[in-house]
Amino acid sequence: MTFGSPILLISLVAVPVAAAGYVWLDRRRRIAADRWASPALMPKLLPDAPGLRRRIPSILLLGAATFLLVGFARPQRVTLEAKEGATVMLVVDVSGSMAATDVTPSRIGAANATLARFVNKLPKKYRVGVVVFSDHASMAAIPTYDRTKVVAALPTQAHAQGTALGDAVSLAVAAAKRAVGTGVESGRPPAVVLVISDGAANAGRITAAQASEQSRLAHVPVSTALVGTSEGVLLRKVAGGFTERIQVPPDPTVLQEVARSTGGHFYRATTPTALDGVTQDLGSRIIKKRHIQSLVPLASGIGLAVAAVAIALQAWWFRRLL
Repeated sequence: MTFGSPILLISLVAVPVAAAGYVWLDRRRRIAADRWASPALMPKLLPDAPGLRRRIPSILLLGAATFLLVGFARPQRVTLEAKEGATVMLVVDVSGSMAATDVTPSRIGAANATLARFVNKLPKKYRVGVVVFSDHASMAAIPTYDRTKVVAALPTQAHAQGTALGDAVSLAVAAAKRAVGTGVESGRPPAVVLVISDGAANAGRITAAQASEQSRLAHVPVSTALVGTSEGVLLRKVAGGFTERIQVPPDPTVLQEVARSTGGHFYRATTPTALDGVTQDLGSRIIKKRHIQSLVPLASGIGLAVAAVAIALQAWWFRRLL
C-alpha cells in the first residue's frame, strides 16, 4: 500500500495525544472522586461499576479517528497487470526477382502464403510488425497484436528492382527495440527479425554487414528464409515486341551470413512449415501495466462504521452519545 499524500500521515500524532489526554482526564476524575469518599466505600456506592466496558467506546473512537486520518493521506493499492510483449518483425523482399514463377504461384505469392500461415499460428501474446523492401525499405505495419492488420500488410506483388536488405534489417531492428522497450534484465530483448528474400543485397544506404552488427549489438537475432529455386526466370518485355529472359537464381550467401552473425537461423522456405522454428528465438519478457486503486473510500468507511459502533455502545450502556 502506498499513499498519495504521505505527508498527511503526520496527523496520526493526534491519536496518541488524544489517548494520553483520555488517560490523564481519567486519572483526574479518580483523584477527584477519592477526595469526596473513601475508596473502601466506593464498591458499596457503585455496586455495578462499568469497569473495562466504560473504556471500550473511547478505544473504538480512537480507532475510528485513526482510519479517518489515514484516509486523508489518500491510501492506494498499486497492482501490476502482466502482458507478454515479445515481438516478431517480418521483413519481406518485394524486389523484381520476387516475381519469378519458379515457386507456385510466384516467389512473392509463396512468401505471402507462408508468412500468413506463420502469423496465424503465432501465439496471440506476441506482437508482429511488417517491413517491406526493394531498393528502399518501408514500414508496412507497426508491431501489433491484431493479426488481421498484419496479414493485410503482407505484400502480394513485387514492385521494383534492387534489394536494400541492410536498410530493411536496420529498420526492423529499430522497430523491434521500440516495441519491447529497454531495461530487460537478461540483456536480450524478446524480439526477433525474420527476413524472407531470394538473394543478395545490392542496394540501400546500409550494408548487410552493418545491419547485422546493429542487430548483434541490440541482441535482436535475425533469422532469414530463402525462397526460390535455381530455375528462377523473369520474363520482361523489351523494344521490338521481344521478351527477355533473365535468370534470377536465389543467392543464400548473404542471408546465411546475416543469420549466423546475429544468432538467428537460416531456413529454406520450401514447405509451409519451414518457419515454425522462428518462435524459439523469442525471449520472454513481461510488460507490466501499473494500476492504482484508491483505498480512501475503504479507510473512510471503516472509520465511520467504527465510530457508529462506539456511539451506539455509548448510548446503550450509558444513555449518552459521547
